[in-house]
Amino acid sequence: MSRRPHPGARHAALRRGALRRVWAATAVVVGAVALGLVATGGSYALWSSSAPARVGGVVTTGTAALAVSQATGLSSRGLLPGTGAAGSFVLRNTGVVPLSVAATTDDVSAAFDGPTAGASLDELRLRVAPLPAGGSCASALADVAPSRLVGFRADVLPRLEPGSSATVCVEVLLDADAPQTVQGGVGDWSVRLEGTQVAS
Repeated sequence: MSRRPHPGARHAALRRGALRRVWAATAVVVGAVALGLVATGGSYALWSSSAPARVGGVVTTGTAALAVSQATGLSSRGLLPGTGAAGSFVLRNTGVVPLSVAATTDDVSAAFDGPTAGASLDELRLRVAPLPAGGSCASALADVAPSRLVGFRADVLPRLEPGSSATVCVEVLLDADAPQTVQGGVGDWSVRLEGTQVAS
């Protein structure tokens, strides 16, 4: 008649087996660490030291805000090929961080009665430039190359300090070689000003 092992003895054997496996794994790890230290050499009397940094103070974020006046001087009269209409508006940084300012066109659409509806937009160009103190829009825009109205983007001001303002000139032009098919075309568009924070 065979004797069945006592349940407690079986659990003890399992525990001993588990402990042996754990110790074997530990021995491998310790051996690998010891081998690593021997291979690198040097003194390891003090490996590292650390201490928590105790810095007082409160970190807050600044606000960016840009105010734009209504454009003045822009005429709604019809443009002839090679001519343009210019105006100006005032930008003011009403936030607490300096901003760079870029201009893009927004909500560009055409209303045209002829068979080439919307073709007039392809013939329109736009340019913007900051107005120097005591200068005129004609002189400020003279050296600025116009870009296509649709998809227009230009950097206007590299930096506008908090609380300061700047006058910006804008001009829309009709290409000198605009075909007669765009005669009577009407374009609706607006300029979007984007302020981006720059380093103080």
